[in-house]
Amino acid sequence: MSMTDIRSALVQAYEDGAFSIPTAWENVSYSPVSGTAWAQVTLLPSEPSVGSLGDGGIDIHRGIMQIDLFYPRGGGDVPSNNKAQAIRAYFYAGRSFVYGGQSVTIMQSGRGPATVTEDGWFQMPVSVHYYARTRR
Repeated sequence: MSMTDIRSALVQAYEDGAFSIPTAWENVSYSPVSGTAWAQVTLLPSEPSVGSLGDGGIDIHRGIMQIDLFYPRGGGDVPSNNKAQAIRAYFYAGRSFVYGGQSVTIMQSGRGPATVTEDGWFQMPVSVHYYARTRR
């Protein structure tokens, strides 16, 4: 199993969540449509830690799947809060997702403080904290 499978499990989980919002992915061209809400997904893995020693040992991978929601400025925070709540309800603590035999477990999820970007979007971050174990 690999970091690629961990990423694929998280991406597939997000896509299966069917959040009905156009989504920008890392290193893929995307142009937001003015006046239309959208999301940007970024994976923020940390370095693996040692779960057990030896050739057949286990590494523990932790990280955050950052989902930034962008809504047109001036429309209030209810639509973005509702979307953040839907994402949080889907990525609840203890839920696991599997891809290619690799299991990824959600530790917690929640929204952070909203801001207004320089180009005028109302941005609300949602962080999904995860962990996975891989055999070395």
